[in-house]
Amino acid sequence: MRMIQNMKIASKIRVLSINYGIVHILDSIGTIVTQIEQIDYDNEQQAGSREMEKALQNIAESTNDIASGTEQISASIQEQLSTMNEVDHTADNLSQMARKLREMTEGFRV
Repeated sequence: MRMIQNMKIASKIRVLSINYGIVHILDSIGTIVTQIEQIDYDNEQQAGSREMEKALQNIAESTNDIASGTEQISASIQEQLSTMNEVDHTADNLSQMARKLREMTEGFRV
């Protein structure tokens, strides 16, 4: 009888030990799941950061294109201004020539 009781006690100890082991395994699995969730979250954040980096790169490229276009517009305006100055200078010359011609022809009467 005592032997049966000792076996029961030994069986209970083994069951408790196994139960403790299972609880420890479940806790470890829970920790692993939490770590995997954190890794997944970090990966999502990195993906968002990559998307933000791409968006900023696109903005930088667009800004460079705009700056290039602005330089072209500025050059065109400078060219037009130069042409307008030439036209103004030519108009002044024509005006002076017309005045001289008038002065030269004032003495003639028909």
